[in-house]
Amino acid sequence: SLDFLVSLGALDSELKLTPLGQKMSDLPVHPRWAKLLIMGQQKKYTLMACQLASVLTELRQFRRLAFSGHENDVFPAWQEWQKNSSRYSAIGRMTEQLLSIIGSVNENSLQSLD
Repeated sequence: SLDFLVSLGALDSELKLTPLGQKMSDLPVHPRWAKLLIMGQQKKYTLMACQLASVLTELRQFRRLAFSGHENDVFPAWQEWQKNSSRYSAIGRMTEQLLSIIGSVNENSLQSLD
């Protein structure tokens, strides 16, 4: 929805594409993940951003685990994946794919929002 894109900063209040929105549109992923990946890269956390996007995409795998009553909290799920990455191989593959996507997009276009 347009409200969602405005909330992400991809569109301004007049529903015009923002510089961030243009960069998000360069990535062939859901807008939520695009913003996460761009922000992660800007803060020099590209790998972690790719891992978190992957974990979020597969969060249902972790719901069966008890995370202190926070079954939708991504950080405990990310920690579980870090400890047992072989158990969740799809997340590792997805992380590699996201890193490849980020690498195929001109880094300068993602780094600067000026």
